[in-house]
Formats: sequence, structure tokens, C-alpha cells
Amino acid sequence: DFHSSLKFVASLPALIDSIEQDGHTCNLIGNVGFMSKILNKSDHKICHSQAKEVFGADMLDMVLPRLDGFERCGETFDTVISANPATYDGSTEALKSAKSAAEDFAKAVFDRIEFIRTNGGM
Repeated sequence: DFHSSLKFVASLPALIDSIEQDGHTCNLIGNVGFMSKILNKSDHKICHSQAKEVFGADMLDMVLPRLDGFERCGETFDTVISANPATYDGSTEALKSAKSAAEDFAKAVFDRIEFIRTNGGM
């Protein structure tokens, strides 16, 4: 849930310190926040706004929606990318929608990573 996610983010500096104290190098440039929620629900919109306050410009505008295709693939340990439409236990359209959402989300993540790399972590 949102509260535990914020607790995890707050614990990251201590986790990084622990990794470095063990003699490992941690080259963290930044964190990028994202949401996997239903955007038409008011409490999820509030959480998204609060996450933007925490992550600022490092919050993806793209969300990973909760779609039936993701749920059904999770039951069989497939992904929406690897699932075979011929053996998928559900609507082919639901699988296509989930795959398209995953591809759009992945593109947003990689675009953000490229932006961070190009701008030196800014």
C-alpha cells in the first residue's frame, strides 16, 4: 500500500549506507516513483498527488493500470508479454490492452532513465 511504499523510500538512505559499509559501491543516481492504481478512484488520485509531492519531477506521469490481463497472467505466472493468446484463459482484448499498457509503461521508464542519464541525474 501507499504508506508502506513511503516507509520503504524513507529507508533507502540507511539501506545504501549499509551496502557501502559492507564494502560495495552503490551508484544510485536517483529514484523514480510510479503508481499502479486505478486512476478513476478518488483515493488513488490523492495518493498519486502525494507521491508527486515526495518524488517531485522524478514521478512518472505514466501509471501501470490494474487490468484484467495482468490479474489473469499473474494466476498462471505468465506475463502479458510472454502469454500465448491461444492458451490465455481470458479475453484476447484484455490481454492486448494489458500488453499495450505494459509497453507504454516500459517506454516511459526507459525515457525517464535516458533523461536522467543525459542530464547527469537531474
